Amino acid sequence: MLSESELIYERYKLFELVRKHPEWSLRAYAREVQHDPKWVRKWAKRLAGIEVVTDATLRSQSRRPKHSPRQLGERVKDKISELRETLSERFHRPAGAKLIAYFLGQTSDLEAEAPSLSSIYQTLLERGYIRARPKPQHTPLVLPAPNEEWELDFGEIYLGPVEGSLEFMLVVDKGTSRAIYIEGSAGYRAESAIDAVLRLFAAHGLPKRLRFDRDPRLWGSWTRDSYPAPFLRLLHALGVEPIAFDWYRSFIQGLLDSGSYVWFAKFVAVGETLVGIALIVGLFVGIAAFAGAFMNWSFVMAGTASTNGLLFAVAILLMLAWKTAGYYGLDRFVLPRLGTPWRTGSQDAPPVNLTRPAVDSA
Repeated sequence: MLSESELIYERYKLFELVRKHPEWSLRAYAREVQHDPKWVRKWAKRLAGIEVVTDATLRSQSRRPKHSPRQLGERVKDKISELRETLSERFHRPAGAKLIAYFLGQTSDLEAEAPSLSSIYQTLLERGYIRARPKPQHTPLVLPAPNEEWELDFGEIYLGPVEGSLEFMLVVDKGTSRAIYIEGSAGYRAESAIDAVLRLFAAHGLPKRLRFDRDPRLWGSWTRDSYPAPFLRLLHALGVEPIAFDWYRSFIQGLLDSGSYVWFAKFVAVGETLVGIALIVGLFVGIAAFAGAFMNWSFVMAGTASTNGLLFAVAILLMLAWKTAGYYGLDRFVLPRLGTPWRTGSQDAPPVNLTRPAVDSA
């Protein structure tokens, strides 16, 4: 960026060029002084008609407005307040600045003093009709120490119909936002992904924490009966803390630290048993399916692959079909008796005579 002295010199060069070559175009001046044509237009207009330039003429000028904005009179402010109340009552909603400005334009005695939308907004703010928008609170991001937490992710680049696609693994240090490791492959599987992570650890050592998403190359899929996933077992064996979801990891860690896992495990076992019995006998299928889906989701969040994904999808279908899912179970008899929250328990309704009344032929 040029200093003020250098800018004054550039403007003086433009002044001399305009005096010597008044027939040149703005682009010709811009090429000669190596500045933008907009800059040349602005300063050529300022220097036009000046015979002798001074230091004050060539100095930068402030962009601050030369005149203070016109202040609204009390009469106009009272009219804005009156329109705010009458229009709000008329249209059954708070009248905004645009609506008030429209009706102010139709007032003949205020045509010369018609305020802008910002002036109307400031008047409404001053009179207490609206509240100022709160300024957003910016919380600074606390970054971990360098090489303490890494972020791992897989990506894919399409190279063309002949070359195909190239997959790559990228590892970035969260504390410094610098790339730690990158490598490419024709395709990563669960085994090759673990080999790539081992090469990463061999080359750059072990971090304290490793953050990654729920990629099936790391977690496995629901068709694999593995708990926890082999990649998680590898990280635990190496002493690296895996992070997929901070809040869920904090929840599990809280259960461990407080010793709540003793009663929570029994609670889960009893819940699974009750859900299974309810689904077998067809009793409250929708509620049981919701509880089962919640447990399947919890197991998936904790790193269990197995069949939880499939069971979660089946539970969703049972919840959607809760009215008929227990037709061949106890729901066929229980639900009509208990009713639903929007419909009280059924009492036997009087029979409706659907026979057509006889017509007298006479």
